[in-house]
Amino acid sequence: MQTLKHIAAGIALATAFASASAAIIQTGTGSGGFDGYEAWGLFDLSTVTLAANTNTVSSLTTTARAWDQGWGGQDAGGNRVLITLWQGDNLLWNDWVAGGDHSTQYLTQTYSIADHAASLAVLNSTLASITWDASPVSLRLQANPIGWGGWELHVRDAGMSVTSDAVKVPEPASLALLGLGLAGLAAGRRKAKQA
Repeated sequence: MQTLKHIAAGIALATAFASASAAIIQTGTGSGGFDGYEAWGLFDLSTVTLAANTNTVSSLTTTARAWDQGWGGQDAGGNRVLITLWQGDNLLWNDWVAGGDHSTQYLTQTYSIADHAASLAVLNSTLASITWDASPVSLRLQANPIGWGGWELHVRDAGMSVTSDAVKVPEPASLALLGLGLAGLAAGRRKAKQA
């Protein structure tokens, strides 16, 4: 009987803490398109709201077709599409993923954070420093046009996919199971001392 109690307690502990995190794969939602002429700012193309307590991103890929058909200057590094991390209205991190210039109409550009180890490290460090509260935390694909005269940014078919790991908070049933297991261990010890 004593062995049975120890086995039950072991199962309870294993069940409660078998998996500290789980991979979550999400695809961004949003229009995926933008048309801006002489506009400044950040404009949402696609958004993924992260689960509470997300601690790492292991994969992040984007695709976008961008073009600047304006008559003004051109700079694909500045007239661009960014991947950004937000908590509420606070911009926490960003990286360049695509740019629009005059050379190719709607050039398809892909981005994988696996090819940008330094950016991935900064993103995950930023996630680890977040204090999770009521403010939503999201990764956004955003158009970031230059608003000078004659400059345009047009984006089509912009989207992203994110694989992240969220720390699981034990649910009440798991905590109850853990409590029963610990109580069983304590009762077994008391009985062993009395014998």
